Amino acid sequence: MTNAVCKSYNQSWIVFELCRLKAVGRDKVVLNLIAKVLHPTNSVQVHANVLKKANGFKPWVISTKLDVCHYLRKKYDPFATMVHSFFGEFSNFNHTCPYVVRSMCANHKIHHFTR
Repeated sequence: MTNAVCKSYNQSWIVFELCRLKAVGRDKVVLNLIAKVLHPTNSVQVHANVLKKANGFKPWVISTKLDVCHYLRKKYDPFATMVHSFFGEFSNFNHTCPYVVRSMCANHKIHHFTR
């Protein structure tokens, strides 16, 4: 992984204070994410794309839209389950809606496995 982009479509509700990938070794990358929720919310939507870079960015490898409140009640999306298993113990984004927390944090090492 070489790039992470975190974008808020409504800056009056959520602000990303930090969204960064940092290389800590030849095969290890750390994702630092801090998002501040400014108002209590009952509906959280996430749209995630994983792109392949080969002669420019190719169409998405994985593209998913997720209703986070519904997902945290019933884990129905396999990609989201995999991502949540990585960040679950390192994050405070771990209960169902409504969210009234002021800041959501996630710090996790991502190991890059070479062929």
